[in-house]
Amino acid sequence: MVDVVLILSDFRFYCKWQVRCVRCGKGHNLKDCPVKDNPAQAVCANCKCQHSAAFKGCVKYQEVSKALKITVVDKVSYAQLQR
Repeated sequence: MVDVVLILSDFRFYCKWQVRCVRCGKGHNLKDCPVKDNPAQAVCANCKCQHSAAFKGCVKYQEVSKALKITVVDKVSYAQLQR
């Protein structure tokens, strides 16, 4: 379990994507979010609906989750599914 945590925490050093707040979708961390204590002002970074990006009922989350399951079962890459 420690190896997994180290791998995931080290990933941020290699990632080229801009930081996006899980609560409002803007370019900062959750700890710096001005609306973090007001879920009614949440904006999903993935679909732009009014919920946190961590909401598992999000349409985009469900699409990606389904696609990732297909990649495992059919042994294809996620990029191949997007074509």
